This record gives sequence, C-alpha cells and structure tokens, in this order.
Amino acid sequence: MNLTTQQFSRVTSGATKPAYLVQLEHAGFLEYFATIEDAYYDGNSYLADGIEVADIRDQVSASIDLFATPTRIMQSISGSWRNGKRCQIYAIPSCPDSVSDYILAEAFLVFDGVLDSSAWSNSRIRITAIPKTTSSLYTPRNTFSEISAILPSPGAVVNWEGGTIVLQART
Repeated sequence: MNLTTQQFSRVTSGATKPAYLVQLEHAGFLEYFATIEDAYYDGNSYLADGIEVADIRDQVSASIDLFATPTRIMQSISGSWRNGKRCQIYAIPSCPDSVSDYILAEAFLVFDGVLDSSAWSNSRIRITAIPKTTSSLYTPRNTFSEISAILPSPGAVVNWEGGTIVLQART
C-alpha cells in the first residue's frame, strides 16, 4: 500500500493503536464493522459489534474475530462464506499524542482480500482472509477435499456444490 510519510509515522509510532473499519462478506451479503465506535465512512455505516482485527500480515493474511451469533455459526458450519467472498480492512490512525481521538478522514486501505477460512469456537468466530491477488494460487486447496490424495487428470469434469468444473493443467 502507498502511505504518506505522515500516515506511516502515525501507524508505526509506539503510542498509536489504529482503529479499523472492516467490510466483510461472510454470508453472501456485505457487513460493515468498526473496532472502536460506530462510524460513517465513504458512504457506509460501520457498526461497533464486538469485532477484533486479530492480525494483519502484509500481503499474506488477516484474521478477524466476531461474536458467534447463531446465524454466524450456521454460516461457518455450512460453508456459505466460500467462493471468493470479500474482506477489506481500513486503518484509521489516531491523532498525534492521543490514544482516543481518531482521524476518520485519513482512513486508508490496509488489506483487500477474500475469505479463506471460518472457524467457530465457543463464543467467537475466527475468519481468515488472504489477499485477492494470491487467492487464485490456492484454488485447488479451496476446491478439493483435503482428504483426496489423487486428483483427476486435466480435462476431467467435476460436479461439486451444484456447479460443473472442467479441470485444466497449470502451465
């Protein structure tokens, strides 16, 4: 990501703990979350709903924790979060010398990806996303069961989850 010098210094300073805005498509529709308080940004209302951005590893992955509502649990179990559902995370730096005043107008995109996994444990759902630029590299892992040790040959037709897939060799 291209940050200004001021944005970079605010995000990396020891006293700065950035707040996050998260766009998450876990169940086929887009939800908007904020890690601090309700916010309105770029035409969307973001709600503070117990979301936590647990980890962002640049160009590798992002982990997000949410409250495990019955709907989210069913979405996690059913796999409705699969097939390229998006996840975008914006960081909001704090004002210099402040830990509670955030500059919403200076929010910037720190992660643009698709959902890679969803796991339910106790009262939380942990969602992991990967950058959308690398998600196509993992297509066989997302398409085939991990139990399968033998893949069909190129040109074979696979019917899976209501869709038809013609396998192609990677070149």
